Amino acid sequence: MGIRYKSYCSNLVRTLMVDPPQEMQEHYGFLLQLQDEMLRHMKHGTRLCEVYSAVMEAVRKQKPELLGKVTKNLGFAMGIEFREGSLVINSKNQHRLKKGMVFSVNVGLSELSCREGRPYAIFIGDTVLVEEDGPAVLLTAVKKKVKNVGIFLKVGAEFGAKKGRIWKYG
Repeated sequence: MGIRYKSYCSNLVRTLMVDPPQEMQEHYGFLLQLQDEMLRHMKHGTRLCEVYSAVMEAVRKQKPELLGKVTKNLGFAMGIEFREGSLVINSKNQHRLKKGMVFSVNVGLSELSCREGRPYAIFIGDTVLVEEDGPAVLLTAVKKKVKNVGIFLKVGAEFGAKKGRIWKYG
């Protein structure tokens, strides 16, 4: 979902999951950790490739089996233009972050498969503001834990129903 306000852009991305298996929930939680890692490194003066490298190093240390499944870039600068093509967070970009820059940070995993063998992908993203000293600040600070983006279908008996399924959000 994106919004334009007074010619400036924002962006928010969430994967909504219906009855996600435990492994899918763990992958989603890992993406949240990676996003936190990214924000910690997004400071004035840091190169975009250094931000990317920090995230990939976290993957290498914690879940190396997912290394080839992480999205090829981790976001882009935006403002009046939704996507500034010269300011993409990837392994090659040498541009330095500057205080006041706004980015759409995005991290995802693709080509995953659950127990049943069905393929799936997970993707999250937020709009952030680069600060001079501390980590980047979330401008789209909404709840994003699994319980907030998951729709869990439970057998009706657990809720006193005789038949069918009951929807339980988060």
